[in-house]
Amino acid sequence: MAISPISSGSSSSTSPSLFNTSTIEATAPGSSMMQGLASGIDYQSIITSMVDADSVPMDDLQTEMSNDQNTVSLMQTLNSDLSSLQSAAGTLADSSSLNAKTATPADASLLSATADSTAAAGTYDIGISQVAQSNTIMSEGFSGTGSSIATSSGSLKLKVGSSTVDIPVTAGMTLSDLSGQINAADGDIQSSIINDGSATNPYRLVLTGTQSGSANAIQVQENDTSIASFNSLGTGFVEPAEASSGNSFDGTATSSGTYTGASSTDYTVRITTGGAIGTAQFQVSADDGQTWGAAQTTSTNATAIGDGVNMSFALGTQDFAAGDTFTVNAFNPTVSKAQDAVFSVNGINYERNSNSVSDAITGVDLQLLSPTNTGSTTSLTVSEDTNAVASDVQQFVSAYNSVINFFTTNASYDASTQTAGPLFGDFTVQDIQNSLSNYISQQVSGLTGGYTSLSSIGITSNSDGTLTLDSGALSTALSNDPDDVMSLLAGNSQAGVTGIASEFNSYLTDVTDPNNGIMATRINDLNNTITQENNEIQDDQTQINAYTQSLQARFSNLESIISSYNTTSNFIQDQVNELQGNNNNG
Repeated sequence: MAISPISSGSSSSTSPSLFNTSTIEATAPGSSMMQGLASGIDYQSIITSMVDADSVPMDDLQTEMSNDQNTVSLMQTLNSDLSSLQSAAGTLADSSSLNAKTATPADASLLSATADSTAAAGTYDIGISQVAQSNTIMSEGFSGTGSSIATSSGSLKLKVGSSTVDIPVTAGMTLSDLSGQINAADGDIQSSIINDGSATNPYRLVLTGTQSGSANAIQVQENDTSIASFNSLGTGFVEPAEASSGNSFDGTATSSGTYTGASSTDYTVRITTGGAIGTAQFQVSADDGQTWGAAQTTSTNATAIGDGVNMSFALGTQDFAAGDTFTVNAFNPTVSKAQDAVFSVNGINYERNSNSVSDAITGVDLQLLSPTNTGSTTSLTVSEDTNAVASDVQQFVSAYNSVINFFTTNASYDASTQTAGPLFGDFTVQDIQNSLSNYISQQVSGLTGGYTSLSSIGITSNSDGTLTLDSGALSTALSNDPDDVMSLLAGNSQAGVTGIASEFNSYLTDVTDPNNGIMATRINDLNNTITQENNEIQDDQTQINAYTQSLQARFSNLESIISSYNTTSNFIQDQVNELQGNNNNG
């Protein structure tokens, strides 16, 4: 039987290929899915199972690293709580804080005071004759802040104590310019401009020394301005008389004299009977017209109108008419003089250039506010500040309880739920826990009084390890024997006694030392372990990735071989079928 050649047009006549992969649906190595179309095998599930089995050690290491990171976070929290406890213990270990004093004045409007631990308890009699003050001077009035105060160049030289301010003066310089330049000089003088509300010339330059005391008076050493009052700071100043715009009299009104009043005064001169000079009469008011003085006759001579101020008139073309008004401002350029504080303590007299006094009573800072009545004194009581001590003790108790609550939450075992905190069994935590418990319950040796333990001053332990403070018991102990309480907490070096707070402070200072403390060492060790674990995880992941790619490549090749076998089998079957068909046709 002859076998016919295979027809080139037949669908079965393609040349066979042992590596035809057209029937394989598989991703390249490293991809996430592989499915064999030729074999029907789920390669991806096989690869996932094999990789998961090989990844178990790395997964365990990731869990360990996560646990270590959580431990670091908890250790940092504990270290912070221990640092707070150390700070509170350090305060109680400082004998000066336990020996705190309070200073209470009988009249807080006269003086205030603070006391430190070196102050001696007792009552002090304090008399204040005068308080210290800085020097303030004021110019005569000007119509506005832009008023010119100089017609030529020169200088305004001011001195306060050892400080000198030299301001260049220029023609046309204004009141505002001068004030600004004085402040810009940054000396011991501050400048401002006030409006005193006067009907005319209400703007005044005010200079104030920044330092109190008689040695710090403002001196005008050179004055090339038109501010006349700066030339007579030691005496009162009378400003030029001002005539009201509606006056009938058109002659000249002249003010003169040396003002002897204490404060600025506006004198109002009102014509009550008209006529010529020598006939017309006037009255004077020093309180804006509220009251008026007796009638006086106008004169070409200086006539006293009050406190050293005089008034005279010169002829004009029109006589006086009733109601004509003139004003004169008189003031003392020295608003407040530079002076020292003058006071006494228990009969001993003192003078100081400041109202803040720290060297009259040992350990006491005084602030003098106002003079006492002439010949009288006020009292200042210095006593033990038991409230401050109680507050410091409460802070210690609260800080200790925060640490104990941390232990309860994170380092204990709950038998009812059979669960342990994340730090349960940690040797570092256990060591700290035991040490704190021992310190808090110990009896202090070397003390002979009734206060030898924390419980004896009202600090008792609860069943959960926290502390409770009985404020009443502590107050009683502080009142009965403050020295013994101080020895119990801070110690007494002369008696060889180490206080409980001192031991706490010393121990916790070592524990929380940022360089060599056991907390820092434990945290550093954990961080080093975390770094090593992370490096190992990275190495393991690299190996897992390579293993995954290797499996994907192997199964991809296997699928290719199976596909080629299927192709060859199909080809042979087609040939056999064709041969059989030819034989049947022949």
